[in-house]
Amino acid sequence: MTTVKTNKETLTRKKMLDALEKLLITKNIEEIAVQDITKKADVGKGSFYRYFSNPSEAHQILISKKEAECWEKMLQYYSCISIGTFSQKIMKMAINLTAYVNSTLSFRGVVGENASWYEYFSEADSSDPDNRQFIEDLYNYAKTAGISQEQARMNVHLLLTNTVRYVSKAINDHYPLTFEETRAFVRRTSGQLFPEKSSGKTFRS
Repeated sequence: MTTVKTNKETLTRKKMLDALEKLLITKNIEEIAVQDITKKADVGKGSFYRYFSNPSEAHQILISKKEAECWEKMLQYYSCISIGTFSQKIMKMAINLTAYVNSTLSFRGVVGENASWYEYFSEADSSDPDNRQFIEDLYNYAKTAGISQEQARMNVHLLLTNTVRYVSKAINDHYPLTFEETRAFVRRTSGQLFPEKSSGKTFRS
């Protein structure tokens, strides 16, 4: 009985988060009321308050979920790049991110321009082989470049968030970016944050 109840509760919570995700494609979170979510999810209004205090709290949960999904896809892409310096690989990773933001309407609706991946560099994530490889490469770069691990993590955060904001602004302004424009922006930004060093060290996946 407990398992059945738990599964039902999990499904109800998921239905409301899915409903909010769909609403965020066309509305800002400030425009969405509890009844909008429960109506779209086809659940009672009282169910909402069993899981969330307000729509903004549910939105924050969705943001974390979408950022985690995006980070996982970026790591998978990074691990497929067989050779290159860390600077070259993370530039390709950021370019891949521009394609993801362009093609994923729900990510833009839920996360918008306020993406943040700084928290994903915790040592707890080192159990994942792709993340472990990325962190190892990042910290090797930091040592070669003579910067702290914290600064290296922050530079990754800045590169990726600035990339998201660049693409999101263009979309919101109805300005279609060409591949050459996005590549030039990413190359310039990554070059400032992750300049090539004389060691020429490469990182293999």
